[in-house]
Amino acid sequence: MADAKELDLTRGSIGRQLLLFFLPIFLGSFFQQFYNSTDALIVGQFVGKEALAAIESTASLTRLLVQFFIGVSSGATILVSQAFGAKDGERVSRTVHTAIAFALAGGVLVTLIGLLGAPACLRAMHVPKEIEHDAIVYTRIFFLGVTPTFLYSVGAAILRAVGDSRRPFYYLIFSCIVNIVLDIVFVLVFRLGVAGAGVATLVSQALSAALVFRTLCRSGAVYRVILRNVKVYRDILKRILLLGLPIGLQSAMYSFSNILIQARVNEFGTDMVAAWAVSGKVDFLIWILLDALTISISTFVAQNYGARLVSRVEKGVRTAIGVGFLMFIPLSVALYVFAPWLARIFVADQQVIDLTVSLLHFFAPVYWLYIVGDVYSGAIRGTGDSILPMILTFIGTCLVRIIWLLVLPSGSSIWSIILCYPVTWGGTSLLYIVYGWMRGGVVKRQDR
Repeated sequence: MADAKELDLTRGSIGRQLLLFFLPIFLGSFFQQFYNSTDALIVGQFVGKEALAAIESTASLTRLLVQFFIGVSSGATILVSQAFGAKDGERVSRTVHTAIAFALAGGVLVTLIGLLGAPACLRAMHVPKEIEHDAIVYTRIFFLGVTPTFLYSVGAAILRAVGDSRRPFYYLIFSCIVNIVLDIVFVLVFRLGVAGAGVATLVSQALSAALVFRTLCRSGAVYRVILRNVKVYRDILKRILLLGLPIGLQSAMYSFSNILIQARVNEFGTDMVAAWAVSGKVDFLIWILLDALTISISTFVAQNYGARLVSRVEKGVRTAIGVGFLMFIPLSVALYVFAPWLARIFVADQQVIDLTVSLLHFFAPVYWLYIVGDVYSGAIRGTGDSILPMILTFIGTCLVRIIWLLVLPSGSSIWSIILCYPVTWGGTSLLYIVYGWMRGGVVKRQDR
């Protein structure tokens, strides 16, 4: 039985279908980031810049393990999309149940690693002493909520894989409202500081996971979750790992290079750590636009590749790149112009505001450099080839950043350190352009 909320991306106008699928993902990511930013906003304004820095100094560490798992589990998403496009209901069901079992096991493992390893990792990242205790507290609370985060991510990805990007969006709106209310209660009323912000996020993540899981269990479609069938099917798990491990490693490499950069930023003191955090909160629209576009093109390609509609795949990639530029350029201009006002939303300290504005003025003109790289990466993964994007991203982004930081002498300016971002964004996009030209597009010539 089909679900009315499914979206078949193998038919109809490419631009219209991409936008219909993209918009709920973008809006859902917006609200997810918004309720994550609520922690920073309330803590920064009502607790202080030290508490804000404590929360955000942990971000690159928490993303390392979480993004690795989500990357690995995205192998299941691609398999579901391909099977759905090929109308293979049995393969869809087996993949869905394996993915849920994998999320549960992975959540428990990552929680244990995070709880035990957080203090040593944060010290290795040179987190300033005055914020170290709060950073450890927030990180441990975060890792307690990893299992529901994984369940939501996998469940939402399954729904998106069959074209339903709306319900995950609705659930995130609800979770966002809950998180804001709990932030106010725990931080402003009960004065729990960073611990209160962490607990608010944990509860809201659990609610979104419960809603997605309930939807999957009550569905009448081929992707319905039946609790007694939640187990690992070895043949499916092997395919998920073969496809997902390179994606997970690609995400982990990003996070690892960002941890190295965060460690260098931490050496500049609490004001710079806070400014770095605020700039990351202000420019989040850039990254959720790119993430939503990448998810959309990956799902679009997977469904059409599964249906063997190669020409539609190539047209979809060109359309996605064009949409990316149309959205990025005006948004970058707005971030540059309104940087001072946006910074004041999160923090009142003038020194931190000035540093934030300088960072945004540095990045705003160069965000567009990575559009082609990310769209091509998602599209190639949609064909089932996740090793190539991992290699190109590792060379163009992660390896160059690591070498950059190793050869950069101690005492270098913050601008010398973060210059590696636009250099690697542009370099990685260039690698994808060259490779796409050599192979004749996203789909290899011999596969046409």
